[in-house]
Amino acid sequence: MLQLRKEQMQAFAAAAEERFAVELVDHLFHFSPFHARQLGTDVVGSIVRYGIEKAKAYGFTQKGPIRFYLELMFLLGSAFDSDPQFLWLSGPLFLDQSPLTEISRAQQAFHATTRYLDEVAGAENCLVYQSLLRVRSHGFLVHSPHAAPTTPQLLNELGIISPEKAKFLGEDCLAALIQRSQSEVVRIGSNRASDYALLTLLMYGLGHGDVWKTPNSPG
Repeated sequence: MLQLRKEQMQAFAAAAEERFAVELVDHLFHFSPFHARQLGTDVVGSIVRYGIEKAKAYGFTQKGPIRFYLELMFLLGSAFDSDPQFLWLSGPLFLDQSPLTEISRAQQAFHATTRYLDEVAGAENCLVYQSLLRVRSHGFLVHSPHAAPTTPQLLNELGIISPEKAKFLGEDCLAALIQRSQSEVVRIGSNRASDYALLTLLMYGLGHGDVWKTPNSPG
């Protein structure tokens, strides 16, 4: 009878995961073609490998839930799991110790994300486009070089840029995001007052993850 050594089994498992990673890269180019093209195949491949490990850490081992986790990374940012904006995805959704199966947790996350996108992005992302137009016309305090904006000022600005998102998230969540952005400005050593507003705006729209340091280490 054919017997496989441990090393052979590990090699088969590694090859299967590599094939799955290639499938996921192709899937993301179909799931979000413009986003994927802007990043390029190598970067998307790095995101996939990073996302697979992140998904595993949350107890997702099946292809469907892992694929969905990668889709969430593209939709909400690579660090969505620790982003103050997406606390509504916590609880049983991404806790491995939850009594729910990983399929059930992924399904709950899907329904929660669908509700979020319906309310915040709107049909065919119409609310997102409106927010981008407001950013372009309004300026979002980035024109103020003298004094860093206060939290109440930034809360007001976020509500102007995307009232639907601000309402969905709530003031406490937005305040936590602002605090995160202010801490990040200090961490990177910026002394420009306008950077407080700019980084808050970028985190609000794109997620709070760090910038990429190398092609193999996504933030």
